[in-house]
Amino acid sequence: MPQMMPLPWLLLLILATTMILLIMMKSYFLPFLNKSSSINSKEKNSCHWMW
Repeated sequence: MPQMMPLPWLLLLILATTMILLIMMKSYFLPFLNKSSSINSKEKNSCHWMW
């Protein structure tokens, strides 16, 4: 039983890290996407829909 316990915890840690990384990526790359798509409103709309 003790050997099987770390697996769910590892999965939860991996999921939490992936979610944090996604949030960080969104927070970092959103301004760049907005700056690049500020010329075309269609791209901004598509980016908004991606959320």
